[in-house]
Amino acid sequence: MKNYEENFIYISLTDQFKRPGCPICRRLRKIEENEIFTILYENVNNPYLRKELMNSLGFCSYHSWMMIRVAEENPILGGLGPAIIYGDILAKYLESIEKNIVIGNGICIICENIRGFDESYVEYFAEKLDSTDILERYENSPSILCKRHYEKMFGNIEKKIQENFKKIHTRKIQKLITDLEKYIEKHSYDSREEFTESEYSSWKIAVEILKGYDISISMMSDMVNSRILERDYSIKRMKKKLKKIMWRLQNFF
Repeated sequence: MKNYEENFIYISLTDQFKRPGCPICRRLRKIEENEIFTILYENVNNPYLRKELMNSLGFCSYHSWMMIRVAEENPILGGLGPAIIYGDILAKYLESIEKNIVIGNGICIICENIRGFDESYVEYFAEKLDSTDILERYENSPSILCKRHYEKMFGNIEKKIQENFKKIHTRKIQKLITDLEKYIEKHSYDSREEFTESEYSSWKIAVEILKGYDISISMMSDMVNSRILERDYSIKRMKKKLKKIMWRLQNFF
């Protein structure tokens, strides 16, 4: 990476250390929102972009609803950009119905981009653990890597720092469990103690750590896992059927 790229990744990543939750997930969410904003504000009439969006019938479902939220939350955007983009796509869809052809097999451009950013941030974080203050800053922050990003990080770092990285992550998880326990205890009818900020958000952070933040790549990961489970279940069913067939054949002969 070039120096300015490294500096930007360092600043944008460590900025997320100020908050609870997975710093990589939180950064990716910001990138998703920024990309959608830029498209709606500057690139609605970009011919290359419009072609890509036509191929996928716009964004995926996740990013289409994010687009609506981004457009509604920013007064300078509103619905004009989405209306132009999706009006054009809708007309193409109508044409495909009339011609009995199937369209929209392209990949969502935001999903495609976010996968690249995901790899870049994991790679940078892993590379810089022992050559910058990034591990120390992570250790002293309220942020916790989600399960998916911790596992990706652990597989990318040198063995000499794996144990220390694991200890830091374990302590953070233990602290979260303690916050959850206190949050539950303080719901008792006879409790008069106020919730701390970390206790109050602990149940949300627990979900984020196990499932990832509300970003498309977390959803894609769950989809892949569900497909693997579905495949494994199908294989098991097939094996059972084959056993029954073999048993019948053996009895037949």
